[in-house]
Amino acid sequence: MTEYDHIDPNCRIASVLDIFKGRWKGEIIAVLRSGPKRFSTLRSEMPAASARSLTESLRALERDGILQRRQFEEIPPHVEYSLTARGRELLPLLDQIQRWGEVHLSCVEACRETYDHQAS
Repeated sequence: MTEYDHIDPNCRIASVLDIFKGRWKGEIIAVLRSGPKRFSTLRSEMPAASARSLTESLRALERDGILQRRQFEEIPPHVEYSLTARGRELLPLLDQIQRWGEVHLSCVEACRETYDHQAS
């Protein structure tokens, strides 16, 4: 039994959104769009992410089958992360979310500000 067994199988939105739950997962997927990256490269492209939170998000995405971790047995050893086929299928969805945000996010922020002002 999984945590999603109670969800109507025709409406798995919560299950899909859970993949993105967490501060850095969407950005990790977007950064890996251009190909495999070492952890140090991910850190440099995402400077606001702490090493710990980045590691946790990478592990969660690997667990979900969205990315793969490849360890190279050489000196010095290094690890690369890349999107799986399933992960690459998420890219059009992320593109749609980004386009929606470009159109609507300023309005959402204004609505939040108005709501917060009225609620206080």
